[in-house]
Amino acid sequence: MSRRRGERQEPDATLTHQGDSATDAARPRESGHDDLRRPSDPRYEIREFLGAGAMGEVFRAHDSVLDRDVAIKFARQPERRSAIEEFTREARVAGRLDHPNIPPVFDLGIDSEGRPFYAMRLVDGRPLDQILDARRSGSEGWSLPRLLGWFQSACLAIEYAHERGLVHLDLKPANIMVGDFGELSVVDWGLSSQAETETTPRLRGTPAYMSPEQASRSPRLSPASDVFSLGVILYEIVTGRRAFPGSDSATILELVRRAEFERSPEWQRSPAALRAIIECALRVDPAERVPSARALHDEVQEYLEGTKERERRRVEAWNELHSASAELRQRVEHLLRASEAERELSRLRPESWAPASDKEEYWRTEDSLEHQRASADLALERAAEHMFAAFGHAPHDPEVREKLGEMYWERFVEAEERGEKFEMRFFESRLRSLELDRYEDQLRGSGALTIRLDPPADRASLFSLEERARVLRPVEVRELEPGAIVRVPELPMGRWQIRLECDGHRSIDAPIFVQRSANLDLRWRFRTEEEIGRDFVQIPPGSFIMGGDPDTFMSVPRHEPSIDEFFIGRFPIVWEEYREFLQALADGSSGSARRRLPRISSGGESTWRLDDQSRVEFVNWEYPGAATVYEQRRRWPIFHITFHDAQAYCRWRG
Repeated sequence: MSRRRGERQEPDATLTHQGDSATDAARPRESGHDDLRRPSDPRYEIREFLGAGAMGEVFRAHDSVLDRDVAIKFARQPERRSAIEEFTREARVAGRLDHPNIPPVFDLGIDSEGRPFYAMRLVDGRPLDQILDARRSGSEGWSLPRLLGWFQSACLAIEYAHERGLVHLDLKPANIMVGDFGELSVVDWGLSSQAETETTPRLRGTPAYMSPEQASRSPRLSPASDVFSLGVILYEIVTGRRAFPGSDSATILELVRRAEFERSPEWQRSPAALRAIIECALRVDPAERVPSARALHDEVQEYLEGTKERERRRVEAWNELHSASAELRQRVEHLLRASEAERELSRLRPESWAPASDKEEYWRTEDSLEHQRASADLALERAAEHMFAAFGHAPHDPEVREKLGEMYWERFVEAEERGEKFEMRFFESRLRSLELDRYEDQLRGSGALTIRLDPPADRASLFSLEERARVLRPVEVRELEPGAIVRVPELPMGRWQIRLECDGHRSIDAPIFVQRSANLDLRWRFRTEEEIGRDFVQIPPGSFIMGGDPDTFMSVPRHEPSIDEFFIGRFPIVWEEYREFLQALADGSSGSARRRLPRISSGGESTWRLDDQSRVEFVNWEYPGAATVYEQRRRWPIFHITFHDAQAYCRWRG
């Protein structure tokens, strides 16, 4: 996943040679993958080429079963048994590693064309080598503490593998992926092997990042080999240069065997504490190196936590937080401009048949809307980067952690209001990583419910709701203490349904939506059947969420208006009911009734009319089946009346 087609592979290409010839020499094809699963139907849809490694090619694909994007890696030479065995071993090795910084393998099998593949978590981001190149060129200003934080994450991932008896053997910046939100993944475990296992002498790895024992084709490779490679990466992070520069692989390998890394001016200007760590990691003798990847992580951490350095980092952390706040303010401005553009679009919306000249202003406003939305997203991304950097500078500073907590919490709540589940999970994860006790209850989000009833309830039940076939249905029931006040002191956030019963009155069945940490205090009144009416439903007073949906035409900003109690008909008003209303008007004044007639006509003749005796009727034309149609019309919902007609009907009905 770390290389693109057409990129120069030497001298950074991964070598997998035995002696002077490739270990994957052509052999007659055998059942090299008979034990792999053959899918009965296509599960993955290939969408985009991502890159190529030593073992195969990687593509972005869509998993139709779980409805998510994954990375699919195909074996580079599926016709060679040795290649298949290495490919399968790589997948199974990675599949046994369960660590946040190692992409998990989800599936292993053969596609419909007989190509072995495995599916793994998709890492959206860039390899570390691209980030280091951008930093060297000055196009991107990644701070050293931030890079060291990523390096430490890589150390812990490698230590995890070492504790399980595996050495990576191809550690390099190209195999360290940094996600869009700063998450890190160590990839490409194709050359890994069991530590200290006696093997046929092989030259495997990437020359500029090999250990001396790898470059010397030692048959026994230990975790110390990975420690050396990590030291090379650390050198590059600190100095911005390669530790073993050379024009070809042979030159580089000779430097590596002697561990003669470059003492460049950049090296001399590097912090002495970091130089000491790197020198210890790059010893020729494995026994003299930093003892483990964990120890390398800890030594870097000790450097980061130095007393003088801590204060400097604290200042840098606050600078990053101020920058994050500025980006968030910019984001608010972009969102406000986007809202203005949306309102302007509603005003300018042209007819589809209008000439292009009449649409130009509308199109310019559309472009402005997209620009403002994109700018808002970019501002949030930059703010998140500054927050990450702030934490990287001062991860243990209480004030920095508190400020970060406030920022993460505000972004979490904002994402929750917009229904952005990915952003919610992301900022919740960041907030939990700070381990701030005061946010635990807020993240749990439990609220409380109080309903004051007149007259008191005789029975009260609370139902949890579960989505089934896209419909929320009541499942578990919880009996509540009835009375004039029904209380639920702690109610998890979410959707509920409550049923309240009072003898001699119609029961109240109402949905309850508990928002995060909300305390609902409601006042409801039981009504008799006579008060409500046989064909009506009681809607208790309360508030509801209105607007805030950017995908809805002319959506208003999200707000929660309150409404008083009202009764609403179970079914729409039909023709016959409206005819009764008109007849009542006609009995008093035919002129009033005539003004309220529906504006419906058929064949040029009005469907509704007032006869000479002021009787309201629908015209019944003579044709086969007319009687049936006439009868059905009586039950049709009324239409073609004005808003004022509807209001007049409601006043009469009330």
